[in-house]
Amino acid sequence: MAAFPYPLGYPPLATLTGDEVVPLASQGVMKGAKSGLFTGATGGSGTTGPTGPSGPTGSTGPTGSTGPTGATGASVTGPTGAMGVAGPTGAVGATGPTGSTGGTGSTGDTGPTGSAGATGATGATGATGSAGSPGAAGATGPTGATGSTGATGSTGATGATGATGPTGLTGATGSTGGTGPTGATGPTGSTGSTGATGGTGATGGGASGVVSGRLTLTSGTPVTTSDVTGATMVYFTPFRGNQIPLWDGSAWTMYTFTETSLALGTLTNATMYDVFGYQSSGVLALESLVWLNATITVTIATPGVVTWNSHGMSNGDPVVFTTTGALPTGLTANTQYWVVSVATNTFQVAATFGGAAINTTGSQSGTHTGWQSRQRGTAVTLQDGRYCKSGDKTRLYLGSFFTTATTTTEDSGGGVTTQVGGKRYLWNYYNRVNRGLREIDTTSTWNYTTATWRQANGAVGNKVEFIIGIAEDAVDATVVATAQEQSNSATGAQISVGLDTTTSPSTLQGAFYNNIGSPGTIINMVAIYNSLSSPTAGYHFLAWLERGGAGTSTFIGNSGGGVVGQSGMLARINA
Repeated sequence: MAAFPYPLGYPPLATLTGDEVVPLASQGVMKGAKSGLFTGATGGSGTTGPTGPSGPTGSTGPTGSTGPTGATGASVTGPTGAMGVAGPTGAVGATGPTGSTGGTGSTGDTGPTGSAGATGATGATGATGSAGSPGAAGATGPTGATGSTGATGSTGATGATGATGPTGLTGATGSTGGTGPTGATGPTGSTGSTGATGGTGATGGGASGVVSGRLTLTSGTPVTTSDVTGATMVYFTPFRGNQIPLWDGSAWTMYTFTETSLALGTLTNATMYDVFGYQSSGVLALESLVWLNATITVTIATPGVVTWNSHGMSNGDPVVFTTTGALPTGLTANTQYWVVSVATNTFQVAATFGGAAINTTGSQSGTHTGWQSRQRGTAVTLQDGRYCKSGDKTRLYLGSFFTTATTTTEDSGGGVTTQVGGKRYLWNYYNRVNRGLREIDTTSTWNYTTATWRQANGAVGNKVEFIIGIAEDAVDATVVATAQEQSNSATGAQISVGLDTTTSPSTLQGAFYNNIGSPGTIINMVAIYNSLSSPTAGYHFLAWLERGGAGTSTFIGNSGGGVVGQSGMLARINA
């Protein structure tokens, strides 16, 4: 089989960067219509007849300005003459709202009388009879200026009203008078019947808008581009905005925030913690909450057995122990171990993934506690469509972190030092961005003669590590490696990627078989991993795996440049 430098189009890893990354109207009634009536001679004063029916109300004109008040004249009632033919009634105007009745003002002077229109024939004056038929309307003369008003005489008895004549032409509109006082409010109308209840609308989320911030280990830098190790503070800093919706006890409210920090203090090593945001006196504050932990017991035996009732763990899960006194010899507080020989309420632990169970000796004291990194003690649940601490909507879930010591955490891409992979130990629920991880082994070459899967070069450091807060995103990884088969074989060297395992591949394997009779042929191999769905919430690792052929397989870590270049693994997660 011919040698080729770049299988599947993948270049040497040395060429990859690894961390590419985001008033009321006055009463101005028109009176012009009356000037169009024909006036008869004044007869003797007859008795006043009954009041006839009222004609329709003319349109209300705007209120004219009030003239000066004249002196009050003697009250003398003149004889009532025969009623002339009534002028036509003006068109009915829209009635304005009735204001409260103001006090009666003094009567203004009567303006001079305008010239009279042509006088109609005078009817004989007699006793007032029934009203005659309406006469034809005379032409309306121009309105004269109003003379000063004399003193108001006593009102005589009202005579019978004659039939209403045709409506006269509407007089010119007077100038608008000043606005009168506002009338009293009318009584409230009766309440109408209640309408039918509409269908229930979709539940709203309260305050609109998204969380505009990210958890970071570097102040003022929402997306770090350099490795951050030994961090003792977690910051929530503005990113694409500076607002966050928080439950204030009765409603979701948008708050404007500035960068807020959370000091790690003294925690448990190699353990998961959640970060929550809440409002304190109208200002954003942060708090953390550790994942599942419980009191445990350990036997002194070969191997030692840990009892943790209903622990829910599986073989290969990480676990950490702390104590108020001393753990048995063989176990160290705040050290990550791996579960083996799991049962419902018990398990043993190994120092490495899939390793041998640890024997315990000596004595022990105090109360021991176990800490998990793949199960929460307090759940985060969706409340109004937002993840919050279970039972406490005031605590909005922002993300999670994993400790590297009792006071520190890390967010690194790795791939700078041999056998030291990236550690993405800070995870954001909001505004996640794609983050790279890398692992290299700069050992020149190493031989492997066993057809068993293991971590590359047998090194526990050949892996990358990361955490997931909520299972929503898939994970990708690619291994690029070079090997030589030193003898003909039907089974050749292989490479792969293991998710949370160092003993079996989690994806397709890259491999070659040296059946061409040319020992020493150099072959480049590629293995690609895609999780298809998200790993579960918690701590995880991706291991660079290899398997030897039937003969001697020589793996090349770093060829010192040239055609082969650097072997290693690249991975990407959203965090």
